Amino acid sequence: LVLNPHSREIKRRFDVGYNPAVKLTADRRVLYTYRQSESGAAEWPDLFVTGIASAIDTQTGAELWRVNIPGSLFGSPTEGAWLSTDEQRLYLRGNPGIGVIPHIFVVDTRTGTLLQDFELSLPYPSNVDQAFPRTWKLPWDEVLVVASRDQLFTFDLASGQTGDAIQLFGPDSISRVPLNLPHTTFVWDGAMDLET
Repeated sequence: LVLNPHSREIKRRFDVGYNPAVKLTADRRVLYTYRQSESGAAEWPDLFVTGIASAIDTQTGAELWRVNIPGSLFGSPTEGAWLSTDEQRLYLRGNPGIGVIPHIFVVDTRTGTLLQDFELSLPYPSNVDQAFPRTWKLPWDEVLVVASRDQLFTFDLASGQTGDAIQLFGPDSISRVPLNLPHTTFVWDGAMDLET
């Protein structure tokens, strides 16, 4: 939905698919979406292996391009897409197969061409019992900051190389992250209490 902030009137609406990761350009003219393939939308995310990335013109709702990604959305949709500092590349966190192996897919925002597919190597396996890694993109550089259980490290988005890790907390503190990194609430099931 595109809302008029003053009148709260709906200006435009368009379908972005089931449970997408979205990223809006700084000028708010293009919305990038990364979603599961329509054929697997009702299934568990780790049971199908394709995703769809697309660019939508927010003024008209027209789809500018669409590309198949060799992996479905991995983890929380609110943490699955980032733009490069020059907005020429879209970085997507996905999973190329059954299991929980995160990859970073790099897409050219002008053409929709898939440029790179990097495996995001983790010090601990990612699974439902041990939680997914938390990832943040540095706004001034092409680098992700990754927290995997008690390890914090960087991931270079140009080369796909992982930096040295530092230890954070005990290995059982799977949900704790440094306070100066953005926190995102992700609800697996049920209602969320706005007071907590």
